[in-house]
Amino acid sequence: MNRKIVEVKMLMLADAAHQMIYLMEFVDQFRRSADAAVIERPLNYFSGKTVAVQIAESSMAGNGTTASDVAVRVEEEAIDALLAATVESLCLEVNLAVPVWVKAVPPCRYPYFVSGVESIKAITLVESPVSFRRRNVFVLKNFLSRA
Repeated sequence: MNRKIVEVKMLMLADAAHQMIYLMEFVDQFRRSADAAVIERPLNYFSGKTVAVQIAESSMAGNGTTASDVAVRVEEEAIDALLAATVESLCLEVNLAVPVWVKAVPPCRYPYFVSGVESIKAITLVESPVSFRRRNVFVLKNFLSRA
């Protein structure tokens, strides 16, 4: 069964410890099948409001939204950008048209270094493929390479 990109997003949001496993399983699945149906439905992507605006709106509305809720939204923004960049890269790799929704996903407001390893941040700034870099997502050039 091929997972759709929206399912991958939900899994990544629900299980932070295994986010890259879900992403790379999707990469492998897509390369095997090149099934455009798994990427045709757009992500319900993050709205793009700043963290400060979200906190202010939440406190003014009195809806009980906490700073940790806002942190989840920032994480969702990063996941959306990462997934959009991944889909774009895979489409280019297999000569499929990049879905329109991919281009509509906004870049991260803050640089997102996927590895989280401080010592390779400078390298990722240089090596990140364009589809990632334009979304303020930074990875090594071989990020989508599999053995």
